Amino acid sequence: NTWGYVEALKESLFVLPSKWVLHTPLHFIILSKLHILINDQNLIRLIFCIVSISVPILFYLCLKIHFSDQNKNNLLILASLTFLLPSFRAGAIWANDHITALFFFLLFLIFFLKWNKKKNLGNLTVNVYLQLIFLALAVYTRQYYALIYVYVMYIYFKRFSFFNF
Repeated sequence: NTWGYVEALKESLFVLPSKWVLHTPLHFIILSKLHILINDQNLIRLIFCIVSISVPILFYLCLKIHFSDQNKNNLLILASLTFLLPSFRAGAIWANDHITALFFFLLFLIFFLKWNKKKNLGNLTVNVYLQLIFLALAVYTRQYYALIYVYVMYIYFKRFSFFNF
């Protein structure tokens, strides 16, 4: 249903998505740029499916950072359970935008968890900027990640001085 939007974005970035989809366009822009390079819908879906394998890997890295005192094998098993979720498998096969948003969100979470473990959080670092960039990409892919943005702003407000905030 959304492939028409991907093809329309190939021609112009100023196409309203409401005819095809109600989501924000970042995922579909990425697919349209891939479609310019690779003119085969099935091959694009295969590439997206292969890239989707990185989601459980990123999830494992998040678990490893947050639960550093736990057994790594248990964390690996937990992260591998992602492959059993029907919504993950369907999203990977059909190149759905929730996989793209989850990819960006997990990248944000890796940087956030590393930053949050540090003792001195009073200054802005490249890490914070990367957090905000990946969270913005996740929000621009799926809108419901905007709720996480509100929480992150609350954490920043608590941790930074007023000037740095």
